[in-house]
Amino acid sequence: FRAHYIHVRSLAQRNEMEKAVDVGLEALELIGVRIPSDNVKLHTLIELFKTRRLMKRICVADLKKIEPNKEKQVVSASRLLNILGTLSLSGKKHLCPLICFKSVQFNIKHGILSGMPISLATYGFLLSRFGMLTEATSYCEMANAVREDLGIVETIASVNMAVYGIVFPFSKPLRECEKQLHHGYTAGFEVGDVANSLRCASLHRYISFFSGQPLPKFLKGVEKVSKLMKEYNSNSTLLVNLVYQQAAVNFSGSGGASTGPAYLNGDFCDYNKIEQQFQEKTHSILHEQMNLMQTILAYHFAHYDTGWKSSEKIHVCGGGSIF
Repeated sequence: FRAHYIHVRSLAQRNEMEKAVDVGLEALELIGVRIPSDNVKLHTLIELFKTRRLMKRICVADLKKIEPNKEKQVVSASRLLNILGTLSLSGKKHLCPLICFKSVQFNIKHGILSGMPISLATYGFLLSRFGMLTEATSYCEMANAVREDLGIVETIASVNMAVYGIVFPFSKPLRECEKQLHHGYTAGFEVGDVANSLRCASLHRYISFFSGQPLPKFLKGVEKVSKLMKEYNSNSTLLVNLVYQQAAVNFSGSGGASTGPAYLNGDFCDYNKIEQQFQEKTHSILHEQMNLMQTILAYHFAHYDTGWKSSEKIHVCGGGSIF
């Protein structure tokens, strides 16, 4: 099981999502957790029914009474189920709900596990997609309560991304969501969960932009973010992190290229080279982050012509120039 688990993480890093999901499913079968690959719709409905029936008998107080399970293989299996739930969105999307339901059942069966808050948050997210918003909100609140009770810092970014970025904007004040998404962003970077930290940042930007706007407008923005989130992988995220590092160096005055601190060129990144890489692919959100940073640098160091040119490449929700 351990070898399969490491193999899944390796394949995910190489962006081979479908293969990673297949290897993960093989690993789960080794410990008796089977995810059917045929008649998926039927099995999904059956597991949804079983999970809803199971969870209706459980409240936050009940979960707090359950002792945490620290058995290594069980903990690893719980983490693998959560990882496969995320990977399946890019690899085998039709399996995502089924994996999520199995994850919730596994966590309840084996006691409180570190992966339970993510399982509950994802379960709430899926119920919201089925139109069960009240039920979805209650499970997202449960996910928050369990995470806080266990004091699990490493899951803040992933839980806040699902809870405050997708479900709560339709049932809670947007200001509350903004605050918690910002918390998810900072907490994610502190523990090395860069991917979910950046997702929190992107969702925070859209929710801030639409705060106080009519709900249909917000819905349109969330749908767009959902599609654009597929662009994130290790390579593209690394590029943006290098951009931020270069910007930090330029702002601090501790380095930079001969072109001066107003330009994203130096030891960490070359704006023109990265711009070319982004043009060859469709990393629109990542592309916007880079151009936004270049605009801020140029404005800060009074290179307004450069700032104007980079700002013209920034678009929010496909609505045209940010200006």
